[in-house]
Amino acid sequence: MGESDEAPDLPEGLEYGFDQLDKETKAGLRSLNKQLAEAVGNRLIAAAALLAEDDVEGALEQARYARRKASRVAIVREVTGVAAYGAEEWQLAVNELRAAQRLGGTHDHVALIADCERALGHPERAIDLYREYGSDESVDPEVRVELLIVASGARRDMGMGEAATAMLKVGGLNSPKTEPWVARLRYAYAEGLLADGREDEAREWLSKAVAADETGETGAAERLLELEGIVVEEYDEDDEFDDDEDDFEDDEDSDDDRDPQTDAHTEGEADAIDEDDDFDEDDEDDDFEGEDDEDLDDEGEEADEEPEADVKGDVSAATASPKDEAAPDAEESHDPTERRP
Repeated sequence: MGESDEAPDLPEGLEYGFDQLDKETKAGLRSLNKQLAEAVGNRLIAAAALLAEDDVEGALEQARYARRKASRVAIVREVTGVAAYGAEEWQLAVNELRAAQRLGGTHDHVALIADCERALGHPERAIDLYREYGSDESVDPEVRVELLIVASGARRDMGMGEAATAMLKVGGLNSPKTEPWVARLRYAYAEGLLADGREDEAREWLSKAVAADETGETGAAERLLELEGIVVEEYDEDDEFDDDEDDFEDDEDSDDDRDPQTDAHTEGEADAIDEDDDFDEDDEDDDFEGEDDEDLDDEGEEADEEPEADVKGDVSAATASPKDEAAPDAEESHDPTERRP
């Protein structure tokens, strides 16, 4: 998707203005003058709303415009990177998210960067990122779990299936928390077991994923039903409503066609039922010009040209068949990504 100097229209129906931004975004835009900060902020509001509606192309268009106006602002590069990720523009996403990390000093999106590298056909780079940040306690545990899942998938891409599954055998599998990362980790582990031909264990971990997935985000329940041979068909609520109306009309038609003798017979039965009213009652109780950002993008490109690391030596400890390993310990680790023996 190419860039245009023309400002895209802002979506209607949204509340715009600097006051509508969250505290973190406001702080990130304070290096800009007031007019520019508000204009750029409006684009970020639009991008976020469009992402929520799965309009990733529209979100990326808004974010790219904001980037042209404030390319030295970390939050702007971050939003552009996330939108590019959603649009599957992997190299753009890597460049933008790396720039956001350099500008902001955080690693909140290292898992997305790793996933982009994997999509670009560089699984070894995804694993390198896991080696660097997988045990870094300054990185949010949820981000490290996502990075672990991506690195596991990268190993499977490299033909190390059982090692990929064993990599997910960490303390977080038995966390008592019902947070999204717990369900995601269990679901990924179950999928690994399935790929390794260990269906019974996979069913067990899918059930545990369902227990932690309060919002149904992972789709673990549907996956479990699929293994049982049950297909859950989606239905259109409007169609269901129409069916109800048809049933209602049919009932009316049947009323018009009733036999008077049948009505009389029914009325007679109703009189007899009235005598049991007492029994029934008892039952009822019971936005400025863009700054030159070539230096940032060049850095991102240079990073892409680094020689690929040899990861074979790093995975030797995980190549033992998981079939010979005990189930993850019941006791939860303080670090959810800590490996289990």
